[in-house]
Amino acid sequence: MNYIKCAIVSAVIVIFLIGFACLDFLRSTSVDNYDPTISDKRLIRIYENMIDALETPSLGPSRYKKRPETQHVDCGRVLRNDEDYIRTLKGEHRIPLIKNRQLNMSCKAIKSRINYHKSFKKLKSGGVAFARIVSSDYEFIERQVEMSWHPQNFFCFAVDKDAPRSFQENLKKLGECMENIVVIPETMVDQKILNKPMKVVSGSVQSSWSREAVRWLIEDADLTIAISQFDQTSYASDEQLFPSLQVNKEYGMPGHYTHECLDQEAGNEQITRFVNWAHGDINNCVTKTVRNGVCLVGIEEFYAISKMPAIVISEMLPSFDYTVLECTAELLFNRTFLNQLDNVLDEEYYKTLPAVLYHKNRDDPEFQVNCTSSHKIWKYDDYFKKKQEE
Repeated sequence: MNYIKCAIVSAVIVIFLIGFACLDFLRSTSVDNYDPTISDKRLIRIYENMIDALETPSLGPSRYKKRPETQHVDCGRVLRNDEDYIRTLKGEHRIPLIKNRQLNMSCKAIKSRINYHKSFKKLKSGGVAFARIVSSDYEFIERQVEMSWHPQNFFCFAVDKDAPRSFQENLKKLGECMENIVVIPETMVDQKILNKPMKVVSGSVQSSWSREAVRWLIEDADLTIAISQFDQTSYASDEQLFPSLQVNKEYGMPGHYTHECLDQEAGNEQITRFVNWAHGDINNCVTKTVRNGVCLVGIEEFYAISKMPAIVISEMLPSFDYTVLECTAELLFNRTFLNQLDNVLDEEYYKTLPAVLYHKNRDDPEFQVNCTSSHKIWKYDDYFKKKQEE
């Protein structure tokens, strides 16, 4: 089965954590003010930059390849937090992704866009599997694949049945051309049935799983009944199933956590996803722009993003500000292939996460769960609260 191939053949994400979110946050959508409209003046300026970029010689395979819209952007100045320069890239100057209506979808072209850097070191602990449900923005998805590309990594995309036909065709072509990309219409699981009572909690769609956890989901657990029951809930069923599997340690899911911190109302520090909620006020957003209750990420946040311990950043929208995604992609490229050292990885931060300590010590009868981190918790406000008050 393609689904099993996507889940099992790929290798391990070593940290399994998931964030728990308050439903009130999710319902704070009354201040949504995102407008995808681009003024003619702004569009002309973008096209002028694109023409200049297309007339500029290629930098070669050893350098990160930006799109024409962002070729002129100096991400280094943004990374150094040059506020005068950042002002030229935000507000009316934001650069969205401009869809390429003549995108070459031949296998040769797709491979050249994703895997143009040929020097990859073998990963000693194996690669990573990425699984997502997608419905739009093919070029954005292709760029995300490129950012995480490695021959040992695997990518699994389930295409929403309501996605535009052209998008479905592009994803199908992507899967046909790249041997470690699997595109499927839906997922299936089978084997044994979970029949114990479940403590239901709400969390996040994004999560990180070990190989053992994925194998358990496919070979030891039949989620058919659970999925059917969650689908009958009126709100956010997709954000309840996997968090609930995690906190019910009685199921014995590899990588599980515990509901003790929830019972203590102590929260759950996590690093899988970072999201900044508007909480009903656009002034809580650096960009002053909200979509579905979530602050949209802009280029002025790139410096903070470069320091974040989180694996996934939400929400970068290519039609709002493509520059921040492009600079993030270039940063990852430079760190991976050019040995750029702009931020030292704090391994101790990850080693002392409550969930990590729980897993290291859970079999010790003397161990007691400590829901409070021993390290300083990374805070977004440390980078932007002062700036917002100015």
